[in-house]
Amino acid sequence: MFAKGTDFPDVLSGGPLAARYHAPILLTPPDRMDSGVQSYLNHTQEKDFYYILGGTGSISTEVEKQLDATIQ
Repeated sequence: MFAKGTDFPDVLSGGPLAARYHAPILLTPPDRMDSGVQSYLNHTQEKDFYYILGGTGSISTEVEKQLDATIQ
């Protein structure tokens, strides 16, 4: 799950979903992929699916494109 790392409502609302799937919530700025998140995605084997929490004001379509490219 991806959420904006500078505001808490999206992260809090994603807590139950993260618990349900035993998945991390990855925090990133809204306009670019955080380097730590990128590193995590490059090394994890868990790439089946993801959820983006919040709208395009929280996570831009550019970050979504970077995410798609990373998990392919």
